[in-house]
Amino acid sequence: KFYANITISQYPKNEILVVRTEHLWDDFSNLDVALGGSGNFLRRSYVDHGSSNYTFKSKMTDQGKKLLCRALAEEVQIYKDLIRRAVNLEDWEKQETLHELQKDCGEAS
Repeated sequence: KFYANITISQYPKNEILVVRTEHLWDDFSNLDVALGGSGNFLRRSYVDHGSSNYTFKSKMTDQGKKLLCRALAEEVQIYKDLIRRAVNLEDWEKQETLHELQKDCGEAS
């Protein structure tokens, strides 16, 4: 919340560009194209040392996720605001991201 107060809250009219962790390479590629690049800059130098084959499986229960979301309620609202204001995401991408958040956090999100 501290950083939101000194950045996006101070400049509510400024455009926001986001890179979502779960869509990292696609978001970077799309931003590169929007800024005049080819969109392939990361693909050429991309080395993951096998981590792309790793599937993350959270051991957190649904109840645990909801408790964490409640504890981070202010941060969740800031995240939602960033996603909604992102000029580099299509409406369907925003809806998909917010839907995933709701699946994890429930109605509290």
